[in-house]
Amino acid sequence: MQRDTNKQKNMAAASGNEPRAQLLRTDRPLEDSVANENRRKTRAFLRFALGASAEAPQGMEERDWKRLYRFGWVHAILGVVFDGMNRLQGMGAELPEDIVEKTVTTAMSIEKRNKKVNRAAVGLVCQLEADGFRCCLLKGQGNNLLYPHVYSRMPGDIDIWVTGPDGAPVDIPSVIRYARSHTPGARAVYHHIDYGCYEGVDVELHYRPSFMTNPVHNRRLQQWFVAQAAVQCAHRVELPGDAGSVPVPTLEFNAVYQLAHIYTHLLNKGFGMRHVIDYYYVLMALTDRSAVRDTLKKLGMERIAGAMMWVLRDLFDLPEDRMVATPDKRTGRALLKDVLRSGNFGRKTREKGPAPEAKSRRMWQLRLKMNYRRLQRDLRMLRYFPSECLCEPVFRLYHFFWRLIVGRNF
Repeated sequence: MQRDTNKQKNMAAASGNEPRAQLLRTDRPLEDSVANENRRKTRAFLRFALGASAEAPQGMEERDWKRLYRFGWVHAILGVVFDGMNRLQGMGAELPEDIVEKTVTTAMSIEKRNKKVNRAAVGLVCQLEADGFRCCLLKGQGNNLLYPHVYSRMPGDIDIWVTGPDGAPVDIPSVIRYARSHTPGARAVYHHIDYGCYEGVDVELHYRPSFMTNPVHNRRLQQWFVAQAAVQCAHRVELPGDAGSVPVPTLEFNAVYQLAHIYTHLLNKGFGMRHVIDYYYVLMALTDRSAVRDTLKKLGMERIAGAMMWVLRDLFDLPEDRMVATPDKRTGRALLKDVLRSGNFGRKTREKGPAPEAKSRRMWQLRLKMNYRRLQRDLRMLRYFPSECLCEPVFRLYHFFWRLIVGRNF
């Protein structure tokens, strides 16, 4: 029997039909080597595209450019990819024509969309102020101004923070009624309500810029938002293309708020490279870091800050004097792995989501599956962010009753 088994193994090896497990063991070092080389090329290109490195990426082949285009689409950074390719062509590099053509077309669409969103943002601000609200444009078009090319950032919807007079806390039921007067049945959640479309752009009205699941840290965060509201609503900038002026957050506010926003998405469905690049440009422009460090410590965000510093240093060589926390390699590596795995708002993992027939399932089944996935994510991140992950299921239960009592009754 033993001789027969050995004979079968020898025949399989001679014919090239080795067992699958043995092939996987043999090929794993090669697969890891290829993956590491791909990451090295992507990192080198991103540094070059963002201006963090003057050295052009080396050894890029046609399959690398196709992979890079796919990476840019998944992470919603094709405008940045175009900037890097445009810079390379200016240095005399030859790139695959089909990839160049697709990227140029996408970049033109991004610029056109940015101009449309700029006009819509200015009009929406004017409308809200005329209706008695004070407001501040979060992320999005304000972040564009930090990029070397103001139309490079791929735009999304309009997130706008509404407050009462002089930055006082807004009455949440009044904001919900206001949004539903425009869009009946608009969905309200703990920190915002869907306003619907304004001039063809989706809008979210925020009565809270962001949140945390730990009740102590969340309370401190909301108090900090209230204390900052008047300053942020008074900080106006001019959008490009003579679109007009809008209130946007200061750099000091964004250094805290955008990290809190990243933290929330990390523990929900993930975040992508666009968020990382946004935060990189915020820190590169930030001058006063001491107050930001103190605020992050008070809000219990030191670990996520340290992880993000490691990611930014690893990807873009963020200088030490631009950091707002001590880099945390252990947590940072887990964070970077999740960024590369998830894509923009989980776009990469959503592609492996429910089959088409799932659309016909009952809503409670889909919600059950969604909550199960959230618990899986909590467990995966528990070792790195125990406070938020342990509180997340409790906060989700609280949020369920908040939507029943507040979100549906106004």
